[in-house]
Amino acid sequence: MKRRIAQYAGVLMLSSLAACSSWLEPGARSIAGEYQLATVDGKALPCCAVPDSATGATTTTLSGTLALGDAAPEAFVETPAGMYPGSCVHEVPSGTTVTSSAIPRCGDGDFTLTLVQRTQSPDGAIVTANVVYTGRYAWSDKDSLIKLVDVPMLGSVSPRSGGSQLEIQRVNVEGQYGETYGFAQVP
Repeated sequence: MKRRIAQYAGVLMLSSLAACSSWLEPGARSIAGEYQLATVDGKALPCCAVPDSATGATTTTLSGTLALGDAAPEAFVETPAGMYPGSCVHEVPSGTTVTSSAIPRCGDGDFTLTLVQRTQSPDGAIVTANVVYTGRYAWSDKDSLIKLVDVPMLGSVSPRSGGSQLEIQRVNVEGQYGETYGFAQVP
């Protein structure tokens, strides 16, 4: 009986390792793929009638997708503005003037983030629109981070069986702000 349990345990362990091997094998790690927006601030969609203090309109997120192209994982580094991909951080001698054309591109992969949002103005008019962001992204398997460089958004990467999950939020030098978007990878 003990031998049979040990055999089943061995088969179960090998099955588990095979299922996770694409995440564990060096060089095979990737978070590329299609992701479906699942939550905004931890709440199911449609979600969060966010008021605009200037106009009085409210915006509700109805759905969304995030498409990530291939990108190798890279190290993130601590900066005064928070964690950034190493490819985005460069040391410049004091007194040096740097033009935008001299700044190297950072992030290794392309992304497209699409949010379907409904805006209702105070007079009752409703407009539904696709809000599309594109640009470069970087991610770290060591720190479990993702940075949408051109938006800018920063968040976490959680590898799971059946696909990764991502949580991203807008960031600036003062910290995080705005909604947190939770995405689940489409199998």
